[in-house]
Amino acid sequence: MGIRGLLTFVEDNQDKFLVDCDLRSSTIIVDANNVLNKLYDTCTGSNAAFGCDYEKVYSHFENFCSSLDSCKVKPIMVFDGGLSVDNRKEMTRKTRTSDRMTAGISCNPFCQERNNVLPLFVKHIFTAACKEYKFQVVQCDYEADEEIALLSCNLKYPVLSGDSDFMIYGIQLILYDPPRVRFSWCNKLESNVISCKMFDTDRFFQKFYLVERKYYPFVGIILGNDYIRLESLEFMSTKTRNKDINGRLEDISKWLKSQKDPTSASEKILSTVPQDKKEKVKKIIDYSLGIDLRIQNGEAPTLVTKILKKEEQDTPIISKNGKALPQWFSTAYRNCHFPSWILRIVCENKSGHVALVEEESRPYSLFSAMDIFRAISAVLLSVDYPEISWKESSDNTKAVGIELEVRVGRNLKQQRVLFYNRQPTDSQQVPQLRDIPLLSPRVRLDFFKDVLKIDELSDIVDLFPNNLKIFICSVIFWLKTKENQVSKPRKHQLQSLVIMSLMDKIPCKVPESESSSNGSICQLCNKVCTKDCLVAKRKLRELFQVTQEFKDKYTKDEGYDKDTVHTFVEFEVIFLCATILNQLLQYPYPESNIMTFYNGPFLYWSDKVYKNLKKTQKGGKSIWMEKVEKASSFHSLVKVVDTIIEHSEIGKSNSKKKSKKKGNSKKQGASNSGASNRFAASNRFASLLPLDSD
Repeated sequence: MGIRGLLTFVEDNQDKFLVDCDLRSSTIIVDANNVLNKLYDTCTGSNAAFGCDYEKVYSHFENFCSSLDSCKVKPIMVFDGGLSVDNRKEMTRKTRTSDRMTAGISCNPFCQERNNVLPLFVKHIFTAACKEYKFQVVQCDYEADEEIALLSCNLKYPVLSGDSDFMIYGIQLILYDPPRVRFSWCNKLESNVISCKMFDTDRFFQKFYLVERKYYPFVGIILGNDYIRLESLEFMSTKTRNKDINGRLEDISKWLKSQKDPTSASEKILSTVPQDKKEKVKKIIDYSLGIDLRIQNGEAPTLVTKILKKEEQDTPIISKNGKALPQWFSTAYRNCHFPSWILRIVCENKSGHVALVEEESRPYSLFSAMDIFRAISAVLLSVDYPEISWKESSDNTKAVGIELEVRVGRNLKQQRVLFYNRQPTDSQQVPQLRDIPLLSPRVRLDFFKDVLKIDELSDIVDLFPNNLKIFICSVIFWLKTKENQVSKPRKHQLQSLVIMSLMDKIPCKVPESESSSNGSICQLCNKVCTKDCLVAKRKLRELFQVTQEFKDKYTKDEGYDKDTVHTFVEFEVIFLCATILNQLLQYPYPESNIMTFYNGPFLYWSDKVYKNLKKTQKGGKSIWMEKVEKASSFHSLVKVVDTIIEHSEIGKSNSKKKSKKKGNSKKQGASNSGASNRFAASNRFASLLPLDSD
């Protein structure tokens, strides 16, 4: 959010406050969270309302990285951490979390471009794109603003961000606004350049508002930011509060010029603050002035510089009970191998809500992966509780509880998740976080299999290429979950998931080391000829082309089906948690690159088409086999997939049919009548383009 009103005011008066700049052959510091959000907002056709086309988003991120690289600009990507200093931003965090949750519930094909609901894996694929270009990527323990400002001041590198908080730090700031940041060829320099706008803090404050350097922090404090808003504390007069931001800046400037020094200004502000809020406001003022003093003194950042130099060993991450987390974990976390939110579990015994595109009437999607989430939490909490068990049991002695923020309808609630001490009879101990690098691969793999319930189905997992093993494990867990709150997936949804994962893999040859077992999917992938790939690709695309008759029926009777999206989001949460657990156990299975195969629109359309075909076809071949029967080698592959589904436990469907959900009424379908057309226009799997136009 930044300083209230300041960014809009500067952009509206850019001729006064911004300077044109051509950037090339230099190093910049990137406010990675801010840039990630703005980049995603400019990615058209990602179809978040249908589950997100990750390959398209990855391509968008890769274009950004490629443009930086072509201009020989070396970015240092600095991400926010999961912790907050003294919970100073807790109210802001809760407000934003609630807004994002509402956006996820409200997300549909009409508003998906406006609703900023980040897909689950979007940060993962952004960091993957950055690392592909060998950019330096750093994740702080706390919010990154202070570290970024200090690093910029110390190294004299400009900061790329659209956050107005950086406007008061006295640093070089490149305002990141994608439409105004252009990558082009400069004839004069004979090089690719980034044409952008630079904000000059000193020019802004000293030339236009005559504010001395030592008073810069007070502008943010008085106008209000994520930490504080003095307008609500009656510091500013009603007359000043009712002025536009230019008038408020002029009044603030006059008031600051009348102050003797920063200390007297602080005392004056505190004298107007109610007694019950005085201590909190004093801490925030002291914190803001402290950062500014460190910047003016040219003090090096305490953490980011050490991470970049690989010297952060003397700055450990400390758990809730005051114990240092093992160095291997701290290093991996700070190199962005884990999501930022998992640090709150071990350091605060809390876990915040993650905004998702969900159906309001159904339970929060994390419940689908609760066993895996418990296992992740138990491994982290083992730093403080060595005897902890990840399994839920009221017979054991309670070890600890964590506060989990969950969605209930349209409200956020706190749910306490309890963990118990392990009993001597327990078959498997939770791997201790500090000992994981010392454990054998077999021990780590056995724990992973136990959590995901795949021990007896390991032979099925072994049929698939290495980079799909976690994905298939997630499918198995999804189908075997016993949670009453979670809907059981159907057989055709499993078929869609497996075929989707193989569509990218088939044109590539699987290494011989992965395809040694008889009849494996890997061997069949290698046997699929190029011609059959082309035939199958054409036929599979036809599956997602909808006749006008079906389109009319689809829009009039059903409309946008949020329930189907929610079902696949539950699977995506499982896949995310399985990926994190695999990372935490130091990769008993190779990592799966989700951007190469996971496609929410593909799954959504597959589900809709299947339901339609099911009404007109009786028995016979699966829709997949029928579509690819003329591509013999590809047909063999699909046949094996069908056989696995038909003759294994994971293919058995529930005996009880789910009742139809009442939430998706005909009224909802009528209100979303244009959903199908809009989706088809931007979804490449529903496209009518010829094959050679891909």
